[in-house]
Formats: sequence, C-alpha cells, structure tokens
Amino acid sequence: MKGVILAAGYGSRFLPVTKTVPKEMLPLIDKPSIDFIIEEFLQSGIEEILVVTSRRKKALEDYLDREIELESIFKTQGAQSKLDKIPPPEAQIFFVRQQEMLGTGHAMIVITAYFMMTVKQNELTLFKQILIIIGIDSALVIFAVFPVLLYFLGGRRNPYKWLYAVLAPALTAFFSGDNYLSVVMLAKHGKENLGVPRRVGSAVYPLFAIFGRAGTVLVASATFLLVLKSYSSLEITFLQVLWTLLFSLLISVTLGTVPGLGAYVALSTLCAIYGRGLQEGYLILRPIAPLLISFGVLLDVLTSAFVSLLVARHEQMAEEVDAYDFV
Repeated sequence: MKGVILAAGYGSRFLPVTKTVPKEMLPLIDKPSIDFIIEEFLQSGIEEILVVTSRRKKALEDYLDREIELESIFKTQGAQSKLDKIPPPEAQIFFVRQQEMLGTGHAMIVITAYFMMTVKQNELTLFKQILIIIGIDSALVIFAVFPVLLYFLGGRRNPYKWLYAVLAPALTAFFSGDNYLSVVMLAKHGKENLGVPRRVGSAVYPLFAIFGRAGTVLVASATFLLVLKSYSSLEITFLQVLWTLLFSLLISVTLGTVPGLGAYVALSTLCAIYGRGLQEGYLILRPIAPLLISFGVLLDVLTSAFVSLLVARHEQMAEEVDAYDFV
C-alpha cells in the first residue's frame, strides 16, 4: 500500500519557529509530529510513503534518512539505547518537491505527475481491456450520470460547476486510494466550494465513507464479472450479474475498516463467496489493484459530494459560491 504526506506548506500558524524549523518537525514530547503519522501508516500496512516537500524542508528529508555519523559514534560508545532512537522508518520513503506553495490542489497535481511517472507500462498494457472498461464506466458516471441527475434534481443549474468545486478531493481520492483521507479534504471543499453547510456535510460524508461505497460496488462488480468471464467460456447470465450486484452491495457496507483497500477486498470476498474454483481469481488482478482501488475511491468521494449537494439544495441550505472564490 502507498501513502501520501503533504508537507510543503509554510506553517504560518506556528510562526516564528517555522521560519527555520518545518512544522512537521515540531516535537510532541520527544518525537517530531511526522513520526506519529508514519507510525500510523506502518501500522495500517502502508510501506511506500510519498512526502511532498518544498525547498525549505531539507531538515525533514535529512531526518527521515540514515544518520551514519551518529550510528558510528553510538556503536563505538556502546550506547545501544541511543542507537535504538535514530533508525530511519521501516518504509520506502520518496520525496517530491512542490516548487511553489499554491495550496493542496496544486500539491495533488504534483502527486499526479509523480504517480503517472511511476506506473509500470507493462502492467497497463497487460490489463488494458479491464482498465479501459473501468475508465469508461467511471467517465460515464462522472460526466454523464451525475451531471444529468444534478441538473434535473438540483434546480437546473450548471451541472459541471460542482466537478470543478470538488477537483482537489477527487484528485486526493484517486491518487491516495483512501476514503477517509479524501473525506477530510471533501469536508473543507464541500463547505468552501460547494456551499454545503457543516451540519449537512458532517452527516453525509462519514455516512457515505463507511456505508455508501457506490464506486467500490461498481468497480468490484465489473472486475468480478471480468474475472468470471476469463474463467469460463460460457456467457455470463443475468442471474450471475444480479448475484454480483447484490453481494457487492452487501459487502460494501462492511468495508468501513478498510478505507484504502475497498475495491480489492470486495473483489476477493466475492471470489471467496462464489467459490467454484474462483476463490483465488482476484489474484490475477493484483498488479493493478492500486488502480482499481483508486477508481473505486474516486467514485465513492464524488458520490458523497453529489449527495451532500442534493441534500443541501433540497433543504434550501446550500450557499451559491462563485468559481473565482473556490479554495
């Protein structure tokens, strides 16, 4: 699993100390705050961490690297207790610099560029068919289904403005693959961009992050049917499609404990329940599991934003925000 830490900001709320010390290095008792974030990542099974930094955060990069000189001194002194305090994190940590601090949305564009550069081309070629199908399904939902419904149910206003309003949460969802991380971003942009009040968002966002995983259902269903088709020369029947949709929906309400693995966990569960030699069928899609998860979380977050906006408009609580005022 992969995780992202956004650490390029100025830390202006902690001035004057952050003139020279990155805010991520400010100590909580005897450890920098970033240590606690990395520890939670490791406990969650995240072994690859991308840190978005800036030119002012060299100390952060040095801290997460090995300190050869200190290691040598402590070994010579036999100071094992001190040596135990300075090992680097047991994870692969990558750094990418944000040239200008232009907000979270810009940071997500930097992450997007890094993500696209690290995707293995041979994996994309091998699974091209399934990725095209998932991509087309996702595009239809995002650019056709949601806008049409929003136009007719949301007061016949511009149905595409809301997509621009939730661009940062959508990018966060796709490139982090984590529902809960994306919900934090959505809570801010929902209020500032969509005009959804806190009392609506505080109810809708957590509810959909835990139980309303519509995107995960779509991705899990589509991939399972493709796996099923690859294991049999027979045509997929209507009952098999109905079974897949029903069990995908039932499984989705249990995925609250796996915010970063939803679609793949749902797919593996479907394979296990279906049986008939298909129990390990999900393994053939393991190389592209991160992409499948990303598509699922992207649709989950956009569904949450879509529903919250509809609820706010229905209750006449939504504020109209000009696009120039978006954060």
